[in-house]
Amino acid sequence: AKLNIGVGFSLFESRLSGELDFYREVTSDLFSTNPVSAATTGFSSVTTNVGELSNKGVDLQLSYDILRKSSTNPWAISVNAQGNYNKNNVESLSDGTEFIGNTLRTAVGRPLRSWFEPRWAGVNPANGEPLYLDINGDITNVYSAANAVYLDKSADPTYTGGFGTNIEYKGFSLNANFSFAADQWRNNGSLAIIEDVGLAGFANMSTTLLDAWTTPGQVTSIPALSFGGLRGRDGDRYLEDASFLRLRNVTFSYDINSDVLKSTKLFKSARIFIQGTNLITWSKWRGFDPEGNGAGAFFDYPVPKTFTFGLNLTL
Repeated sequence: AKLNIGVGFSLFESRLSGELDFYREVTSDLFSTNPVSAATTGFSSVTTNVGELSNKGVDLQLSYDILRKSSTNPWAISVNAQGNYNKNNVESLSDGTEFIGNTLRTAVGRPLRSWFEPRWAGVNPANGEPLYLDINGDITNVYSAANAVYLDKSADPTYTGGFGTNIEYKGFSLNANFSFAADQWRNNGSLAIIEDVGLAGFANMSTTLLDAWTTPGQVTSIPALSFGGLRGRDGDRYLEDASFLRLRNVTFSYDINSDVLKSTKLFKSARIFIQGTNLITWSKWRGFDPEGNGAGAFFDYPVPKTFTFGLNLTL
């Protein structure tokens, strides 16, 4: 079932235009991973139809011409923006199952790919031991998988979109586009490895270990090294906000005047340009790249930053 209500508009002699859409969609036979008995099949899971998922949200697109070229004005400046808010909910799972998965769950009544883990509470300033929250939210120094709770955090972003501008002056043109995603949580497995003192024998360590607890009363985020490696006992310590804003693309170009080209008797048009992609990223994420397909990161190769210079000729 699908419902979509939208409206398009154009105002101020079409300087401002846009579209606004509200939608709700229910998907049956949700395709996902389902655990099975390895003893009988040789596999611990199988990808199959497992349930029903609903999506509801808003799409918004806007564009505005700040300046338009005319016989007296050589400038053209426009801006644009696109945004989406999407909230999904698992309505049901097959065979009356309440959830599928371990720390990353598909659970009835919750968003797809919801995090379910024990909660990290920091470091005890008195003795440097790692602290956690128990299932009731009280501080404890004992790690237990039984204290795992739904964290109200999903691996999928709630907000996505972008915005940009285009500026033209005579033969020059500057185009810039940004993209963003917000309210997205990923597990930073890369940082978990290089902050795990138990792996110091064969892996490079982070300089953050220099801040490890050493003195009573010291406030730090790194436990005393005497507590050893904490892999498997970190809880949500490395579950990080992977929201980001990225300067996706910038292009600066110049179209050579047609009168100049006529003298060559070869080309109808010529355009010189320089382009940069993925130039700057703003994010709280402490890994290589907040933008990734997976719910976790493990030394993933980041999106490359590239520069291109080119010349377009038309005969």
